[in-house]
Amino acid sequence: MRTKLVAVMAAFTLALSLGAAAGCSDDDVGEICDNGVDDDGDGLADCDDPLCDMDEACQPVCGDGVAEGDEVCDTNDLAGNTCASEGFDDGDLACNATCDGFDDSACYDYFCGDDAAEGTEECDGVDLANTTCEDLGYLGGDLACDTDCFFDESGCFDTVTCSDASFMGTGGQAFGGDSQNGNYDWLYQELVDLGDGATWLLSIELYGDFVNGGGGITTGAHDVSVPPEDNYATCAYCVLMRRCADAQCSNVEAVFFPTAGTLQLDVLSQAGMGSFQGSISDFNWEEVTIDSSTYESTAVVGGDCFNLTAAYTVDATVDAM
Repeated sequence: MRTKLVAVMAAFTLALSLGAAAGCSDDDVGEICDNGVDDDGDGLADCDDPLCDMDEACQPVCGDGVAEGDEVCDTNDLAGNTCASEGFDDGDLACNATCDGFDDSACYDYFCGDDAAEGTEECDGVDLANTTCEDLGYLGGDLACDTDCFFDESGCFDTVTCSDASFMGTGGQAFGGDSQNGNYDWLYQELVDLGDGATWLLSIELYGDFVNGGGGITTGAHDVSVPPEDNYATCAYCVLMRRCADAQCSNVEAVFFPTAGTLQLDVLSQAGMGSFQGSISDFNWEEVTIDSSTYESTAVVGGDCFNLTAAYTVDATVDAM
């Protein structure tokens, strides 16, 4: 009996030994999850290896600035999300303290009517986003904003309609007939009423030394629209209108230079020896600026303009300048 029992035990021990040899090897060492080594040789080290999914070393840590695992975000790592992706118009999205959701308290939607042009709003109330009628391709005008925060362009214009005007004068004064570089210069001035409630000053300025060929100022008809008469810097026969800031025209609000018209000069006497007589007809004046150094006249974009509807006669005794 003892012999049989010993034999049975020996056979059992041998079976265990053979089973262990068949199921185990030196390569089955598993994956250590925090040593930076691919311990099990599957090409994945540490927490990249699925064997480490449940290891404590591979669980996400809220507050380390890296959104991983089941974290929605972590500190400044918002995983590419913004206020816009959360359904808002703008703002600063943040991560909550537990990394399982966003803090959208600083996100907001644009509000039309708060006087701040934002997002897709062209404008908002008085905030026109630094845009003018000229920026939109018009000559000028007053841009506004409608109640839906889009531009209201009804106050802009791309053409200028000149008004019609007729003169009512009070009698002018003429000065000149004085020799300048061998030629003679004259100045005629008269306060006139165009019926618009403003005081206007008509100025006819004749510069003899500007006449080509040295011929001086001559009587007759002169077209003020052709070069060199088409700019104040070069004209010899200059006919200007000035809109005055006061009844005496001691201050000027705006200056107007002609784009068309005929100046007829009939009599040009020297100072103290006669009169200055003539007329202006078919004139159109446009608002200009005049350079104080070069006297170059430049049209004001979108500026005023007006037409003389009837010829106007000028007549005054010539006094010394």
